[in-house]
Amino acid sequence: MEKFSNIKEFLKQYEYDLEIPKEIELLVSFTYDTKETRDSDNRIDSIITNNKDRSYTFHYEEKEYRFHVFSDFDLQACDKQSLKKEERVEKSFFRTLKLACSMDILEPKVVLAYSSYISPFSIILFKINGIEKVISYQHNLVMNKEDYYHLFQCQEINVVDKFDLYQIYYMITSLNDMQHIFEYLTFTKEIWKELSKKEIMKYFHKKYDVIGKNCHNAIVLGGHHFDHLFFDTCDIYKMRYAEIIKELKAFTENPKKLPKHITYNQEKGCYKLEEKHFGVFNFHLLSDLIMDEEIQKNLLSKDRYHYCHGNAHVIAKFIHPNDHDHVWIVAGKCKENENDFFYHSWVEDDKENIVFDYNNNIVMNRDKYYQLFEAEAISKTSIVEMQEIVNTLIDTADFVFYYMDLNYFGKELLEDFKRNEKIFVK
Repeated sequence: MEKFSNIKEFLKQYEYDLEIPKEIELLVSFTYDTKETRDSDNRIDSIITNNKDRSYTFHYEEKEYRFHVFSDFDLQACDKQSLKKEERVEKSFFRTLKLACSMDILEPKVVLAYSSYISPFSIILFKINGIEKVISYQHNLVMNKEDYYHLFQCQEINVVDKFDLYQIYYMITSLNDMQHIFEYLTFTKEIWKELSKKEIMKYFHKKYDVIGKNCHNAIVLGGHHFDHLFFDTCDIYKMRYAEIIKELKAFTENPKKLPKHITYNQEKGCYKLEEKHFGVFNFHLLSDLIMDEEIQKNLLSKDRYHYCHGNAHVIAKFIHPNDHDHVWIVAGKCKENENDFFYHSWVEDDKENIVFDYNNNIVMNRDKYYQLFEAEAISKTSIVEMQEIVNTLIDTADFVFYYMDLNYFGKELLEDFKRNEKIFVK
């Protein structure tokens, strides 16, 4: 692209000119091995010592560099595999961006750095107890920032925080320009200054959204799907039951044709999802139980997705309309892969131990549902409580909230309103 035509000229000033010392080569080579191999390696007795807290110490030029091997942490299988192979160098750039967004770390930043030993590369900065640390995917290391920068003779080209990362992701996805991600990370402010004038970027010019939520803070604190930025194919649908869940989703959109693992159980009057390694999951189609034609049509289409928090309110009204004491709106999360979740809402009937999931168009035993979707409940609000929340905060006090806010924090919001009611109601 013409706008990046000078990138090679720009990077000439960051070309490395020194040969990496053999001791540092040995350290990097050490991180390719499994923990068992590392702990039995004779290199441990020379320049690398094994500490008791899963860390190691690298002794070099009369200085000690304490470090952890990144792949020893609780990471996805795809990352653990890549970190032990040469491919980690090639993958490090994108995985650094993804992990900076999804890992549970404090004040993450991504640094585009250069070194006297290697060409420009990316690392993650974060804090533990006030001490700044580095995660280097390329070197499979976790080390104090000061030590890492000194050891690899690092200097910074550009540093971006969570808000910048969201802007970068928004820009490259809106413009379908993923191939220039390196340039976006290098010239973040300059590119944003140019692209911010475009209509598709108008969201970032707002200080508050329609309900008065600070847009910047919402992104920094994890809103707007921040945890799912820069996801690769190895991050999506990698939960335990991924393949049969895909089959289930396709069937619940078009139930006229039974797929491989789904049959109809005449005896129990329900469908049966069965896989030899995972067992049997009996379920009903929610669309078979709802008589409203518009809702039925929506349930049997892809239109039902992306609005689960509001859909939970829709479906809750149809369950035991004269006996709401046992019906709950549940705000929780479901597994996306080994480490990542997506936030999701569904409805539960405690009396029957059943889950009603609008977005998946299924009705299933609660325990089986939690097993299949690897679900965890975060907040449960009874229909009676939710009616009070809606009546008080929205109908009476005239506040505006997203359904997600009500599902996860409704009780807290109501309690806070009651404590401060004199401020809000004249």
